[in-house]
Amino acid sequence: MTNLYTMNSDIVPDDLDAKLLAEKEAAWNARAPNRPRVGDFVMIGTRTGRFSHDWNDTIQWSKGGSWYLHDHGYASFSGGLNPPIPVAGLTLTEEVRDGDFWFFHHDRAGAHRGVGCKMGCRVFRAETRMYRVMTDGEVYQVEAVDKSDAWSEAVRQERKRLGMTDYWYPSQVDVQETA
Repeated sequence: MTNLYTMNSDIVPDDLDAKLLAEKEAAWNARAPNRPRVGDFVMIGTRTGRFSHDWNDTIQWSKGGSWYLHDHGYASFSGGLNPPIPVAGLTLTEEVRDGDFWFFHHDRAGAHRGVGCKMGCRVFRAETRMYRVMTDGEVYQVEAVDKSDAWSEAVRQERKRLGMTDYWYPSQVDVQETA
């Protein structure tokens, strides 16, 4: 389920990159067989993202960004983070999805030396609840992990409805869990 591809340069992945990827992927797959890893996918209601920072008891997720694949079985993330999710509220599914990662061509760091790859990632489902969120008079029903996640998702929906930038926030937000 792995493959290599050219990223933002003229570098073409070769046999050495394929060997390095096989080693990195084996180390990554050997880590944490029942726990989420940075790079795995998460489903939160109808939303999908990828895990991006692990705090042990909680793990943050993101809708986009860049996942760097280290040679010791870890991935690191660059990009914006969403509020953390309790690891105890995650359930491993049987689904596997291709996730994009990158590493340096021939493992030598340098500008424009990235090699992209796809690897099979596990998919987790987050335990959610329904929330009623009012933002400046608009009401949203949001499936979320907690109040913070519900607030974030409702504000995203409000921004989209108004055609606003990511830096706009409503003057009032009220979040209530529904039965």
